[in-house]
Amino acid sequence: MQRFKLSADRKEQLVGADLLLWHHSSSMPKMQNDIHSVVETNYQQHFVTYVAYCFMEEIIHLYDQHLATPFPNRRGDEILGVDLVLVDSDTAGLIDKYIGSRGQLSADDIRILKHCYSDLKTVVKELSGADRQYFARLQNIGGLMLEKIEDEDPATDKKSFKPEWENSFLKIREVLNEWDPIGVAESVKDEYDAINFRTLSALMNNRDKKEIREILVDYTRNSMDITVDDATLDRLSEQISNIRLE
Repeated sequence: MQRFKLSADRKEQLVGADLLLWHHSSSMPKMQNDIHSVVETNYQQHFVTYVAYCFMEEIIHLYDQHLATPFPNRRGDEILGVDLVLVDSDTAGLIDKYIGSRGQLSADDIRILKHCYSDLKTVVKELSGADRQYFARLQNIGGLMLEKIEDEDPATDKKSFKPEWENSFLKIREVLNEWDPIGVAESVKDEYDAINFRTLSALMNNRDKKEIREILVDYTRNSMDITVDDATLDRLSEQISNIRLE
Protein backbone atom coordinates (compact mmCIF):
# COMPACT_ATOMS: atom_id res chain seq x y z
CA MET A 1 0.00 0.00 0.00
CA GLN A 2 1.33 3.48 -0.88
CA ARG A 3 2.45 5.29 2.26
CA PHE A 4 2.74 9.03 2.71
CA LYS A 5 6.47 9.21 3.29
CA LEU A 6 8.83 11.71 1.79
CA SER A 7 10.68 9.44 -0.63
CA ALA A 8 12.67 10.70 -3.60
CA ASP A 9 9.92 9.49 -5.94
CA ARG A 10 7.31 11.35 -3.94
CA LYS A 11 9.32 14.58 -4.04
CA GLU A 12 9.62 14.23 -7.79
CA GLN A 13 5.86 13.80 -8.11
CA LEU A 14 5.19 16.84 -5.96
CA VAL A 15 7.48 19.43 -7.47
CA GLY A 16 8.76 18.03 -10.77
CA ALA A 17 12.16 16.82 -11.86
CA ASP A 18 13.43 20.25 -12.87
CA LEU A 19 12.57 21.79 -9.52
CA LEU A 20 14.36 19.00 -7.71
CA LEU A 21 17.48 19.74 -9.71
CA TRP A 22 17.22 23.37 -8.64
CA HIS A 23 16.63 22.22 -5.06
CA HIS A 24 19.99 20.44 -5.03
CA SER A 25 21.83 23.30 -6.71
CA SER A 26 24.20 25.08 -4.31
CA SER A 27 24.06 28.24 -6.44
CA MET A 28 20.37 28.91 -5.73
CA PRO A 29 19.90 28.89 -1.92
CA LYS A 30 16.60 30.87 -1.92
CA MET A 31 15.11 28.54 -4.55
CA GLN A 32 16.22 25.56 -2.45
CA ASN A 33 14.39 26.90 0.59
CA ASP A 34 11.24 27.70 -1.40
CA ILE A 35 11.09 24.24 -2.99
CA HIS A 36 11.86 22.50 0.29
CA SER A 37 8.91 24.37 1.81
CA VAL A 38 6.63 23.25 -1.05
CA VAL A 39 7.68 19.62 -0.65
CA GLU A 40 7.28 19.59 3.12
CA THR A 41 3.90 21.36 2.96
CA ASN A 42 2.58 18.83 0.44
CA TYR A 43 3.88 15.97 2.55
CA GLN A 44 2.24 17.30 5.70
CA GLN A 45 -1.08 17.88 3.94
CA HIS A 46 -1.11 14.35 2.49
CA PHE A 47 -0.07 12.78 5.76
CA VAL A 48 -2.80 14.57 7.73
CA THR A 49 -5.33 13.45 5.09
CA TYR A 50 -4.11 9.86 5.36
CA VAL A 51 -4.31 9.79 9.16
CA ALA A 52 -7.84 11.27 9.05
CA TYR A 53 -8.84 8.62 6.50
CA CYS A 54 -7.51 5.80 8.72
CA PHE A 55 -9.37 7.19 11.72
CA MET A 56 -12.67 7.47 9.86
CA GLU A 57 -12.26 3.96 8.45
CA GLU A 58 -11.83 2.68 11.99
CA ILE A 59 -14.95 4.49 13.22
CA ILE A 60 -16.93 3.02 10.32
CA HIS A 61 -15.57 -0.48 11.00
CA LEU A 62 -16.48 -0.33 14.70
CA TYR A 63 -19.90 1.11 13.94
CA ASP A 64 -20.58 -1.64 11.39
CA GLN A 65 -19.78 -4.16 14.12
CA HIS A 66 -22.18 -2.37 16.44
CA LEU A 67 -25.00 -2.34 13.87
CA ALA A 68 -24.50 -6.04 13.22
CA THR A 69 -25.04 -6.80 16.94
CA PRO A 70 -28.66 -7.17 18.12
CA PHE A 71 -29.83 -4.81 20.83
CA PRO A 72 -29.79 -6.59 24.22
CA ASN A 73 -33.03 -7.90 25.63
CA ARG A 74 -33.31 -4.81 27.82
CA ARG A 75 -35.92 -2.66 26.04
CA GLY A 76 -37.66 -0.41 28.52
CA ASP A 77 -34.90 -0.86 31.11
CA GLU A 78 -33.16 1.97 32.91
CA ILE A 79 -29.87 1.81 34.78
CA LEU A 80 -29.26 4.51 37.38
CA GLY A 81 -31.68 6.75 35.51
CA VAL A 82 -30.24 6.07 32.05
CA ASP A 83 -32.73 4.75 29.47
CA LEU A 84 -30.84 2.09 27.52
CA VAL A 85 -32.83 2.46 24.29
CA LEU A 86 -32.53 6.25 24.37
CA VAL A 87 -28.77 6.38 25.01
CA ASP A 88 -28.25 3.79 22.27
CA SER A 89 -30.33 5.65 19.67
CA ASP A 90 -28.94 9.10 20.58
CA THR A 91 -25.32 7.94 20.36
CA ALA A 92 -25.94 5.99 17.14
CA GLY A 93 -27.57 9.05 15.58
CA LEU A 94 -24.52 11.17 16.38
CA ILE A 95 -22.16 8.53 15.00
CA ASP A 96 -24.20 8.44 11.79
CA LYS A 97 -23.99 12.22 11.56
CA TYR A 98 -20.25 12.22 12.29
CA ILE A 99 -19.57 9.69 9.52
CA GLY A 100 -21.93 11.35 7.04
CA SER A 101 -20.41 14.81 7.61
CA ARG A 102 -16.81 13.51 7.45
CA GLY A 103 -16.07 14.21 11.08
CA GLN A 104 -18.03 17.42 11.61
CA LEU A 105 -20.39 17.94 14.55
CA SER A 106 -22.03 21.13 15.79
CA ALA A 107 -21.40 22.49 19.28
CA ASP A 108 -24.81 21.16 20.36
CA ASP A 109 -24.00 17.74 18.90
CA ILE A 110 -20.72 17.62 20.81
CA ARG A 111 -22.49 18.58 24.02
CA ILE A 112 -25.04 15.78 23.52
CA LEU A 113 -22.28 13.30 22.64
CA LYS A 114 -20.45 14.14 25.87
CA HIS A 115 -23.67 13.54 27.80
CA CYS A 116 -24.20 10.21 26.01
CA TYR A 117 -20.60 9.19 26.70
CA SER A 118 -21.07 9.95 30.39
CA ASP A 119 -24.30 7.92 30.48
CA LEU A 120 -22.67 5.00 28.66
CA LYS A 121 -19.82 5.05 31.16
CA THR A 122 -22.38 4.73 33.95
CA VAL A 123 -24.27 1.94 32.19
CA VAL A 124 -21.23 -0.17 31.25
CA LYS A 125 -20.06 -0.34 34.87
CA GLU A 126 -23.40 -1.87 35.88
CA LEU A 127 -23.66 -4.48 33.10
CA SER A 128 -21.94 -7.78 32.37
CA GLY A 129 -21.55 -10.29 29.55
CA ALA A 130 -22.98 -9.56 26.10
CA ASP A 131 -24.98 -6.57 27.38
CA ARG A 132 -21.80 -4.94 28.66
CA GLN A 133 -19.96 -5.66 25.39
CA TYR A 134 -22.74 -4.03 23.38
CA PHE A 135 -22.69 -0.74 25.29
CA ALA A 136 -18.90 -0.78 25.82
CA ARG A 137 -18.40 -0.80 22.05
CA LEU A 138 -20.75 2.18 21.72
CA GLN A 139 -18.87 3.96 24.51
CA ASN A 140 -15.57 3.20 22.77
CA ILE A 141 -16.75 4.75 19.48
CA GLY A 142 -18.06 7.84 21.27
CA GLY A 143 -14.80 8.20 23.19
CA LEU A 144 -12.71 7.95 20.04
CA MET A 145 -14.82 10.63 18.37
CA LEU A 146 -14.58 12.96 21.35
CA GLU A 147 -10.83 12.50 21.58
CA LYS A 148 -10.48 13.32 17.90
CA ILE A 149 -12.63 16.43 18.37
CA GLU A 150 -10.62 17.55 21.40
CA ASP A 151 -7.35 17.05 19.51
CA GLU A 152 -8.62 19.45 16.85
CA ASP A 153 -9.77 22.03 19.42
CA PRO A 154 -7.08 23.36 21.80
CA ALA A 155 -9.78 24.78 24.09
CA THR A 156 -11.23 21.33 24.87
CA ASP A 157 -10.39 19.57 28.12
CA LYS A 158 -7.79 17.01 27.09
CA LYS A 159 -8.34 14.70 30.07
CA SER A 160 -12.05 14.04 29.78
CA PHE A 161 -12.14 10.97 27.56
CA LYS A 162 -8.74 9.29 27.90
CA PRO A 163 -8.21 7.74 31.37
CA GLU A 164 -10.12 4.50 30.85
CA TRP A 165 -8.17 3.26 27.85
CA GLU A 166 -5.30 5.62 26.99
CA ASN A 167 -2.62 3.60 28.83
CA SER A 168 -3.73 0.38 27.14
CA PHE A 169 -3.74 2.14 23.77
CA LEU A 170 -0.17 3.33 24.31
CA LYS A 171 0.96 -0.15 25.34
CA ILE A 172 -0.49 -1.65 22.15
CA ARG A 173 1.20 1.10 20.15
CA GLU A 174 4.51 0.14 21.78
CA VAL A 175 4.06 -3.50 20.73
CA LEU A 176 3.17 -2.56 17.15
CA ASN A 177 5.96 0.01 16.83
CA GLU A 178 8.52 -2.49 18.10
CA TRP A 179 7.32 -4.89 15.39
CA ASP A 180 7.30 -2.07 12.76
CA PRO A 181 6.79 -4.15 9.56
CA ILE A 182 7.44 -1.24 7.16
CA GLY A 183 10.22 0.42 9.14
CA VAL A 184 8.75 3.86 9.85
CA ALA A 185 7.81 3.79 13.55
CA GLU A 186 10.93 5.68 14.62
CA SER A 187 9.74 8.79 12.80
CA VAL A 188 5.96 8.17 12.65
CA LYS A 189 4.80 7.02 16.07
CA ASP A 190 1.13 6.60 15.12
CA GLU A 191 1.68 4.71 11.84
CA TYR A 192 -0.09 1.58 13.10
CA ASP A 193 -2.86 3.24 15.13
CA ALA A 194 -5.56 1.94 12.76
CA ILE A 195 -4.64 -1.60 13.89
CA ASN A 196 -4.33 -0.31 17.44
CA PHE A 197 -7.94 0.96 17.50
CA ARG A 198 -9.25 -2.41 16.33
CA THR A 199 -7.21 -4.52 18.74
CA LEU A 200 -8.06 -2.20 21.64
CA SER A 201 -11.74 -2.53 20.78
CA ALA A 202 -11.35 -6.31 20.86
CA LEU A 203 -9.73 -6.12 24.30
CA MET A 204 -12.45 -3.83 25.62
CA ASN A 205 -15.06 -6.29 24.42
CA ASN A 206 -13.34 -9.23 26.11
CA ARG A 207 -12.22 -10.87 22.87
CA ASP A 208 -9.46 -13.48 22.95
CA LYS A 209 -6.10 -13.58 21.19
CA LYS A 210 -7.61 -15.57 18.30
CA GLU A 211 -9.76 -12.57 17.31
CA ILE A 212 -6.81 -10.22 17.79
CA ARG A 213 -4.79 -12.44 15.47
CA GLU A 214 -7.59 -12.29 12.89
CA ILE A 215 -7.58 -8.49 13.10
CA LEU A 216 -3.82 -8.45 12.49
CA VAL A 217 -4.15 -10.81 9.52
CA ASP A 218 -7.04 -8.85 8.00
CA TYR A 219 -5.38 -5.46 8.33
CA THR A 220 -1.89 -6.42 7.18
CA ARG A 221 -3.21 -8.40 4.23
CA ASN A 222 -6.01 -6.12 3.01
CA SER A 223 -4.89 -2.64 4.09
CA MET A 224 -1.11 -2.93 4.04
CA ASP A 225 -0.76 -5.57 1.33
CA ILE A 226 1.85 -7.54 3.27
CA THR A 227 1.98 -11.14 4.49
CA VAL A 228 3.10 -11.80 8.07
CA ASP A 229 4.46 -15.17 9.15
CA ASP A 230 2.51 -17.28 11.64
CA ALA A 231 5.14 -17.06 14.38
CA THR A 232 5.04 -13.26 14.32
CA LEU A 233 1.23 -13.19 14.30
CA ASP A 234 1.14 -15.58 17.27
CA ARG A 235 3.68 -13.48 19.18
CA LEU A 236 1.91 -10.18 18.52
CA SER A 237 -1.56 -11.50 19.34
CA GLU A 238 -0.19 -13.03 22.55
CA GLN A 239 1.49 -9.76 23.59
CA ILE A 240 -1.60 -7.66 22.88
CA SER A 241 -4.06 -10.07 24.50
CA ASN A 242 -1.94 -9.99 27.68
CA ILE A 243 -2.19 -6.21 27.98
CA ARG A 244 -4.27 -5.33 31.00
CA LEU A 245 -7.00 -2.77 30.41
CA GLU A 246 -6.54 0.37 32.52
